[in-house]
Amino acid sequence: MDSRHETHGNPVKDRDTRSTTLVSIWAAAVVVVGLCFALGAVLKSASIPFLVVALAVFATVWVLASGRGAADRTDEREVEALRQKVKDLEERLANVEVINHYGERLAEKELTEAGEETGDAVEKEM
Repeated sequence: MDSRHETHGNPVKDRDTRSTTLVSIWAAAVVVVGLCFALGAVLKSASIPFLVVALAVFATVWVLASGRGAADRTDEREVEALRQKVKDLEERLANVEVINHYGERLAEKELTEAGEETGDAVEKEM
């Protein structure tokens, strides 16, 4: 899939999509209200422009609210993924610490054994 068409999870592209949608809604509302005023003598109703504006406001609120929810869900998923990554890294760090501890103990043991062997060798030579 082309990354230019993926908007899920990218707040900048989500914001661009919402602003494009809002421009389309309000452009259509302005055109319809303009037609209502141009045809006002024929329509003889002032309620249509108010209805169009009210619907545009409702659509604007809906678009902004739905966009915010998607961004929050994306953030929650990202936070959960980061928590899991931190947990995995902590586990790996604990494993490295255990390995390091046993490595130090093995090195100490080898040094003491090597020291005892050299001490034994020196005693045998004497």
